[in-house]
Amino acid sequence: MATIRFAELLILFFYAKSALSQERVEVREGQDILLPCHYEKKDRPVTPDVFWRDKLEAHLYDIIAGKADLGSQDRRFHNRTESFPENYGRGNYSVLLRRATPGDSGLYTCYLPSLRIQQVVELQVTIAMAVAAGAMLLCFDLTSHYFLSWAQPYSSTPSPPCIISSAT
Repeated sequence: MATIRFAELLILFFYAKSALSQERVEVREGQDILLPCHYEKKDRPVTPDVFWRDKLEAHLYDIIAGKADLGSQDRRFHNRTESFPENYGRGNYSVLLRRATPGDSGLYTCYLPSLRIQQVVELQVTIAMAVAAGAMLLCFDLTSHYFLSWAQPYSSTPSPPCIISSAT
């Protein structure tokens, strides 16, 4: 008979009691994007604690007792975030991220610890690349070692690494 260790039981209990949802949002580089986080049930706290973290657990935005607390905010997000305290009473803890960069792409989590709720937002920041007439976008596929090329403008983050060269 298999035995379950205490830590495994604790993890199972936590996840059985927590709710998880995921949403995907897209934005072009340099634009602002709203990272959504909502809890609309009546059992929400009047003065909530909400913690926003990025894919590396860096602090994006903290709401402590219903007020913004940016004391431990990661410097990458300094002067680029805003929340809306007038909406907390309606269960809206969304955060506006300004001037999105490709490095901002990834997963963000909104934690509501008193309710054991976490909402995951997948952010995809795309770059717009203008390819001049007579130019060709060349990409090298690192897995197959072949050159690939596009003769038209490419409007999202290149995957594989790409360079722009003259088509002469």
